[in-house]
Amino acid sequence: NLKNQKEIYFKISGNSEKLPIEIQFDRQLLTLIGIWLADGCYDKKSIIFSTFDKEDREIVKEVANRFQLNVKIHSDGGSRMINSSTLKFIFKEIFELRGNAYTKRIPSWIFNLSREQISFILKGMFSGDGCVSDKEIVIPLSSIQLLKDIQTLLLGFEINLRIGKKRKDGTYNAGISNLKGWTKFKEN
Repeated sequence: NLKNQKEIYFKISGNSEKLPIEIQFDRQLLTLIGIWLADGCYDKKSIIFSTFDKEDREIVKEVANRFQLNVKIHSDGGSRMINSSTLKFIFKEIFELRGNAYTKRIPSWIFNLSREQISFILKGMFSGDGCVSDKEIVIPLSSIQLLKDIQTLLLGFEINLRIGKKRKDGTYNAGISNLKGWTKFKEN
């Protein structure tokens, strides 16, 4: 008999942090998922977000604060870390955020989100690894499958992502280059 659902929590071991069993997919968390997809990884007990952008760092801090977790600065001097084996487990096993720069994919459940929710994930991804040149919005990534997944998500907004050939640094250059695509991306 559960009297108050807010008292239900999840933790993976006796000494790990407890997190609420119900987690809202709001703007901050979805943007953070996008940031991780663009440039995140894991270490033994932490989630690492390799971002040097002030707004992205604020998103990391907001989500960590929501779960009463601390954000630490990685030894590289810029990346942010949330040290929580429970949150790492949720990201990796529940949210299915796996892989490295060459093997990452967008988990299938993301394709079933609302248009607005998908826009937060896309904004996190472009914020994490994208840049704007004088002619296009560019996102260079090493995972061709991740780029194809982004391409599919963007088609839901009637935005065409052009994927180029593999470059010497191992990344594929992908971009939104038409004015209509720019405008639609900015509006969403």
